[in-house]
Amino acid sequence: MIETTIAIVLALVLWNLRKAFYSQSDVFKESIDLSVKDREADLQEDYKELNDKVVKIKQANGGKWFSLSDIESQMSSDTAN
Repeated sequence: MIETTIAIVLALVLWNLRKAFYSQSDVFKESIDLSVKDREADLQEDYKELNDKVVKIKQANGGKWFSLSDIESQMSSDTAN
């Protein structure tokens, strides 16, 4: 009998705490969403900086963007530049 009473009281307490749990999980979800949006904004700034750097380097090299294949072709050619 006492076990049944304890089980009912425990069930009522947990039932009443569900609202607080759901509210807390909503707050946690909102904070995660905010953190993700903040990182996306930072990433946009990083993309902009990288894009500006690429444009600057290409302008300095006459519009050419070098790659590893350019280095390999220079290493295998007989003429030195």
